[in-house]
Amino acid sequence: MVRQSYFALELTFNEYKEAISDFIGVYRMAKKRKQNNRLGWIQIANVTIDYGNNLEMEIEAANRLKDAGLLSADEDVSATAPSGMLFSQLYAEFLGHKIDKKEAQKENRQPLSDNIRAEYDRYFSGLIDILGEDPDISAITKKKLKDAVLTYGYLPKRNLRKYKGLPVLELLELDIPEGDLIASKTTKQVAKLVQGIFSYATEKDLIDSSPARDMKLKLDNKNTFAPFSDEEVTALLAAASEESVLWKKWLIYSAAFTGARRSELVQLRKQDIKFDTDSDRHYILITAKAGNVKTENANRKIPLHNTLIKNGFLEFIDSVNDRLFEDLNPQTVTKWFTRFRDSVGIELLDDYDNRRVFHSFRHSFVTKSRGAGNPVEHVQQVVGHEKVGAGVTDTYSHQLPLKVVLGVVDKVAYDKH
Repeated sequence: MVRQSYFALELTFNEYKEAISDFIGVYRMAKKRKQNNRLGWIQIANVTIDYGNNLEMEIEAANRLKDAGLLSADEDVSATAPSGMLFSQLYAEFLGHKIDKKEAQKENRQPLSDNIRAEYDRYFSGLIDILGEDPDISAITKKKLKDAVLTYGYLPKRNLRKYKGLPVLELLELDIPEGDLIASKTTKQVAKLVQGIFSYATEKDLIDSSPARDMKLKLDNKNTFAPFSDEEVTALLAAASEESVLWKKWLIYSAAFTGARRSELVQLRKQDIKFDTDSDRHYILITAKAGNVKTENANRKIPLHNTLIKNGFLEFIDSVNDRLFEDLNPQTVTKWFTRFRDSVGIELLDDYDNRRVFHSFRHSFVTKSRGAGNPVEHVQQVVGHEKVGAGVTDTYSHQLPLKVVLGVVDKVAYDKH
């Protein structure tokens, strides 16, 4: 199925690599059950992964891909075979066990109350959204689970009006004030839930060991987004340039060289790319006409970085009919980017436990631009932040001409780019 999707161009090369790494256990299952389980022919970088029923040779070939850097070095290609049970199925079984009065009596505890069950359902739903899928339980590694629980801690209190009704993945891309974040106690409850779920799974011999053991979570820190380093941005740009699906390439390039928000980029139209004769420069126009904007200050002009022009962004614009990224939505971007970032080998958390997510491009851009000595009010205008600090003069201040703020983008450089 994975190979067929790859051949049909439904999966990119990086996505295919990830899938092969995750599901190599299928070979081991076939051996264990003595089944003829050939999945079809495939070759990557002149390495063949198909040796009939000789499963040892197929696993050896996968290891050669890993050694060549074409599979994640963190993934064990001889991992446990898929269990056939999804995370949601395990959760439902665990929940049934906790609710059952007879089971509770055997274990000398109270059955799960309706309130606690509703709380568990809310936690689990959030974790599934963060994972971006409902994985086989054997595919849930300690790293994936730890990242998901830590990420849950960056959600806001859902009873606050401004966050009600917003999807989890959209909430995770917002700059949420520390006072609006859920309490660390809540994140500890989420961690306790997953530990209980996987403890149940091991007791029932559904898995050999729990990925929730010894996660060593630092749940009392309320950190924020991390900027990408120059090396990380360069790696992401290099990987993006190899993408055959154009929106994936240009979304990465646009984020790195404009500092625009994810939601602002996905709603861009062909007519939003304009030319300013005064500065002799193309620019991106961000307004509510294309879709939602975060604040009034988000209405702005962003000069096109020369790197975008040099790499063919204007030709890409010419090739589209209306929307630059068609029907793409922010949630799809978040799910895809998580896999993309992982395929490049960039961890979710930096040394200070700040998150590297799509929004990190905006932090990188602002950090680079300010570090290059641009006046803060120029940076604020280009990235759509509120201009503050001039007292009553702010009332008389308007958008600066494009030629005045060119340095905000022109001074942003990531090594070779």
